[in-house]
Amino acid sequence: MGGLGTKSDAMYEFHAQYGIKPQRGHGRRHDANGSVIRWCYVDPAIAKTFAAVFWRERITSHGRLGEQAMTRLPTDAHELTGFEDYGVDQKGVHVFFGFQLKDAAAAALHCNYKQLGQCIVYLQDIAQEAFRRRDPASAHQEVRETQSDFVRQLDFEVDVTGDSAALLCTTLDGHRIELQIPHDILQELQTRLRILLAEMDIRRAQRQHRQ
Repeated sequence: MGGLGTKSDAMYEFHAQYGIKPQRGHGRRHDANGSVIRWCYVDPAIAKTFAAVFWRERITSHGRLGEQAMTRLPTDAHELTGFEDYGVDQKGVHVFFGFQLKDAAAAALHCNYKQLGQCIVYLQDIAQEAFRRRDPASAHQEVRETQSDFVRQLDFEVDVTGDSAALLCTTLDGHRIELQIPHDILQELQTRLRILLAEMDIRRAQRQHRQ
């Protein structure tokens, strides 16, 4: 367990919290010196929770992002140097925009508003991963030193079709926030909440142990 430090204790605390006996396997790395430890689980949900807490792998609809993500620059990639004009149709459904590239013609793109939203999320994921790699300590901060406006009231309203639900939040300073969430995103949220709550419980237990 050398090199894991306090993370080793947290891993065993994880098993105690779920009332399961730790089951480990061993192996050798082919790309670095040293050994690896494999944790084995019968329940795939617990295995996924363990991975999310300790490996901090992020899984998105665009692919996997994490410490094992490929960092080699593709040979056909072009350097971004600027942006072209953008446009939106009268109904706000379709948009176009473009990028200026070094040693290549400008790339013009068009899409609908849903695809634009997916593109924004895609770029935000990349930006967040790049920030994490520039500042590794940020990924392990237990308390972020930012001013937060906590939610004091939460409610859901399902639409008549059942295809989505409105998330209605009221913050401590009285702000009203409404988000329309599709059914498939709510299903994903249900899974991620279980992982999130598990990590929060572990951090709370670690804090109480230190106190």
